[in-house]
Amino acid sequence: MNFVRNRRNLILAVITISFLLVLPVIVYVFLQMIWFEPVRVYAEAQSRSEAVFAEQEWTGYPAWYHYDNRVRFICPELNDENVSLLYPIIHRVEGLQSIELDETSLSPEGVAAMKKEFPNCHIRFQGSWF
Repeated sequence: MNFVRNRRNLILAVITISFLLVLPVIVYVFLQMIWFEPVRVYAEAQSRSEAVFAEQEWTGYPAWYHYDNRVRFICPELNDENVSLLYPIIHRVEGLQSIELDETSLSPEGVAAMKKEFPNCHIRFQGSWF
């Protein structure tokens, strides 16, 4: 009972217990914002891209990398006319920094149009950055 009578110890105990009870919530919110939300966004973009590839019966694959904010499309059938099918998916991913177009049939004009559509992204096409 001497512990309870000492006001300073009581206040410190209440603060410590409150902090320990709130700490898991703080960790959960932090992990949601920093790790799980980007993973969810990129996983959704991956599945939507795969659906477009399956719908169009394209060979190759899309690869979304959340840890370095980039996407890679490997698809010989991807050309200037049909690359716009992927634009809505790419626009939904905030913070995307680079788009890699490997083994695609885009022309330099198609790559320039992509650069105009996504000015904040670095675009790598056939080993060259735009």
